[in-house]
Parts: sequence; structure tokens; C-alpha cells
Amino acid sequence: RQAGDDLDWARSQLPKARSRPLGVRQAGRILGMSNGVLHVLRSRGVIGSEYRTQRNGVFSKEDIESFRTRVRDAVATSPKRTIKKLSTIDRLARTLDLSPEQKADVYQAILDGRLQVRGGASRSPEQFQLDREEVELVLGGLAEQRSHFISFAEARELLECVDAVTRGLIVA
Repeated sequence: RQAGDDLDWARSQLPKARSRPLGVRQAGRILGMSNGVLHVLRSRGVIGSEYRTQRNGVFSKEDIESFRTRVRDAVATSPKRTIKKLSTIDRLARTLDLSPEQKADVYQAILDGRLQVRGGASRSPEQFQLDREEVELVLGGLAEQRSHFISFAEARELLECVDAVTRGLIVA
């Protein structure tokens, strides 16, 4: 037997998705996460591929819903109010200039129970509120690494320009 036959057999053992496949952008809108974070979470196996779709590189709605349920269960014990002194994941990502891999680490830490969601008024995971010190601890001394570089927000303020210009300079 060839390796391709074994792969086809393994794929056929997965349950078939009943709904139409979702692209990364659609899945990102449903979950409230960026596309880069979704790619990282899928490559790490956090978002499973338990349901077979017709094409590679797409998500099944069932896999997205099961991940959404896992996030909901992990956050179920958190308070449902907004606490003004804490930062949202979105704001932390901008101030700490987190890469998609680091942001995926934050979501994995929430699912593993290493990080506690302290609040958040929205259902979107980007709006969950976390303690900044706990996030830096989970990410392994991010503050020490940051002392060598300035953040995205600091660069924008120094250059006195909009986000798009600063992001373009960083990418270049």
C-alpha cells in the first residue's frame, strides 16, 4: 500500500461535516479572533479538525462551534462585569505588541486554566479582560524583552502618525 492510500483511509474515518466549510475570515468573524491567531491555533491542534470538509485549509462549522464551547466553558467561572483597571486582550495585544503566536499562547493559557479571565462585557474573546502581570508571567518575561524595543503604540506616538503608517513601517 502507498502512503496516499493510508492518508485517504484516515481521512475517510473522520465524521463528515454537515454544514458548508468556513473560510478563515468567516471563522474569525464567528469567533471574534484574528486570522493569524486562528492559523496558529489550528497548527497547534487547539482548534481541532475532527470533522472532514471537502477542501483543505478551511474550517468545519462543527469544529468552530466545539472550540467556541471550550472557550465558553473556560470563561464560565469569570465575573461578567467590566473592570476598568484591567485591559482587554485586544488592548494588551496592541500595547505589548503581541505576535499572533503570543496571542495564541494567551488563548491556550485561558483554555488550560493558567490564565483567569477577570471580566468582560462582550462575548468576543478579544474583549475578555486579563491582568497584565499574569499575561506577562505566562508569556515568560515579556517585559524584560520589551525593554530592548519600543511598542507599536510608542512608535506611533513618537512618529505622530496613524496606525496604518506605523504598521507599514514595522512590516517593512
